Amino acid sequence: AQRNGFNYDQDDFVEDDSPFIGELRRKNSSTWNPCKEFSLKNDLELTDRYPQTSVTWTTPLSFRVLQPYLKSSSVQLKTVLQLCSLQQSTIFDAIDSSKQVAAFPPNFIHSLDATHMFRTALACFKSDVTFASVHDCFWTHAATIPQMNRILREEFVAMHSEPILERLRDEFLRLYRDYKVPVVLKRSSDEKKRVWRNIYIPPLPQRGEFDLKKVLESEYFFS
Repeated sequence: AQRNGFNYDQDDFVEDDSPFIGELRRKNSSTWNPCKEFSLKNDLELTDRYPQTSVTWTTPLSFRVLQPYLKSSSVQLKTVLQLCSLQQSTIFDAIDSSKQVAAFPPNFIHSLDATHMFRTALACFKSDVTFASVHDCFWTHAATIPQMNRILREEFVAMHSEPILERLRDEFLRLYRDYKVPVVLKRSSDEKKRVWRNIYIPPLPQRGEFDLKKVLESEYFFS
């Protein structure tokens, strides 16, 4: 469709065969500054003047994750030895769009890794297996390594058998359905226009044919 001579088609933002997380990031890239209130008469005004929100989601263990990236101001402090730059952050700072967008994919994966670690720790506790971890390294006594190897594989399969992406998409639709982001449309190399549109939540990709239960038999899945 065209509006005032500008091409503005949903197909410009949709590629059905793209992975969900990458598509979600790319289609809202550099524009994640969602506002729940906006004015069509003042669509060129900065979104900092309107209520904003950070990217947030819920892990499979029901932990709520909220990305804290804001645009903080800095103050330079001159001493007899050097010039120091101090960051000042408050809850009233504007959302840092670029950091919110860039950080979401790895942070979401990290939240799943942490969920797998928690599930493994709980299952080891129930089985009377000593468990310790540092980041993504799982430790136990030599005598209980076979048990922990079995447990961590079982918990990985159990977690990823859940509808993780379906829940994420449903949560995003519920949280952000009333929010808008500014988008710059190009009619030519010299002519641009800024408009508001709904945050784009892409459809989920089709599931592949990989049998997740093969992880249970994989010797080097976690080593």
